[in-house]
Amino acid sequence: MEIVMRPDGPEIKDNKFQQNPDLKSEKATRIEIGTRYQRSNILAAGDQLLLSANAYYANVDNYIEAIVSTQTDNFITFTQNVNAELSGFEAEMAYDARSWFTSANLTIPRGSQEGNSRQLANLPQDRLSATLGLRPDPKWEIGLRSTVAGERKINDNEDSNINTDSFLTFDLFANLWLGDDLASGALVSFGIDNITNQKYKLHPNVLSSHGRSVKLNTQFTF
Repeated sequence: MEIVMRPDGPEIKDNKFQQNPDLKSEKATRIEIGTRYQRSNILAAGDQLLLSANAYYANVDNYIEAIVSTQTDNFITFTQNVNAELSGFEAEMAYDARSWFTSANLTIPRGSQEGNSRQLANLPQDRLSATLGLRPDPKWEIGLRSTVAGERKINDNEDSNINTDSFLTFDLFANLWLGDDLASGALVSFGIDNITNQKYKLHPNVLSSHGRSVKLNTQFTF
């Protein structure tokens, strides 16, 4: 559900799901190639570096595609079977120097209906996330995470709700371990997601994601 503010008062928009009892099971042929590199003691004693990347291609019969219809005042999500071709690229980097750490993740998904160039409606956006953090003590750390996502354009109507704009968000996080060692005790996690309170959507969702959110979690290990 999404609340849209209008001059004459708030308007509530629902996202309803329409079942399709005739859906068939997916059958896929997938090819994937990747590489992974991991090494320690790169720049300093005890540091760790991880690099990985992979590319894939899949031919899918009866691919289950979720489509959002905006022909009514509310959103209706329905599913259908199509034959599809999927491809993409994924990459990851992580470096941990004990006192500080950084990482990055990239995903680039592509997909179209077999036999034509129609883009599949429910593919997520291209996304790049990067994290930078400090660990002054082995038992606590603080960091900043940034996520940038590209535009996902399904049709040429610029005002269409099924098109998704690009966005950039920032999250702040902190973790504190309470106990004699990291294998037992309590983990207290604090975070502020979407610090700048951006309004954005994660494709294929037609409803906006949360604005600025504060989180506090505790996890106990015995």
